[in-house]
Amino acid sequence: MKKSNLMRNKKGIFFTIIAITILTLFVVYYSYSNLNSDRESINKRVETMNNFVSHIESDLPRQLYISGYRAIVIFEKRVADEGDYIDDFNASFQELIINGTLNNVPQDIMSDAKLSDIINTYKNISDSLNIDFNITSARVSIGQNDPWNVKVSLYAVISVRDKNNLASWNRTGTFDAHIPISRFEDPVYVVGTVGKWNKKINSTSNLNFISGTNTTNLSIHVNNTFYIATNISPSFLDRLQGNVSSQSPYGIESLVDLHAISELGYEVKQ
Repeated sequence: MKKSNLMRNKKGIFFTIIAITILTLFVVYYSYSNLNSDRESINKRVETMNNFVSHIESDLPRQLYISGYRAIVIFEKRVADEGDYIDDFNASFQELIINGTLNNVPQDIMSDAKLSDIINTYKNISDSLNIDFNITSARVSIGQNDPWNVKVSLYAVISVRDKNNLASWNRTGTFDAHIPISRFEDPVYVVGTVGKWNKKINSTSNLNFISGTNTTNLSIHVNNTFYIATNISPSFLDRLQGNVSSQSPYGIESLVDLHAISELGYEVKQ
């Protein structure tokens, strides 16, 4: 009898151990599955957020191009309308990009092209992705680092955060857009002829002006008032500001067609 009870006890212990083992394995598996599922969820959110930031980084130069281009168009129109150059150029550019105004007058073509408009566009996208987004410490500037393009730059801190607090990070960077000056008129011609000769800036296609006694290329250059790059002349941005005597490493110059000036009614000197 005692032997029979002992056998039953041993069987009971054995099945208890098996039950505990199975339960332990189940708990471990369940915990691992949840952990793995959470990890996959976090990875997907991080990938989504990373793709969103990558889109912004690739799209910002395009947005800056549009904003900068429109600002220059406004400057050129102001020069043509008033027959004078742009004062406080950098401050005026900042005003256009930040406020969409020039001398506190709203400029219609800056609609949807201000910095706040650009940020709001990205915020609308981020909301659809359940992401908090913002751009801070933004600084916009305009300049040149070559004769034939205007460079618009934005320094900014990009902040993104998952609205469920799964992940967040900041990225700091400078974004540049290059706008060809060949799309614009030379302000010096506009002011100098009181708008009678609005001259597009076209660079020469051939710097070999004279070959032996052949001056065909030089005649083409003069007759079309093409431009060459030179470090002893004002740059395009200098010209917008009326710094016509400056010497810039990004300067451009053309030869004036005196006959064309004469036909406009101006007295010319050889």
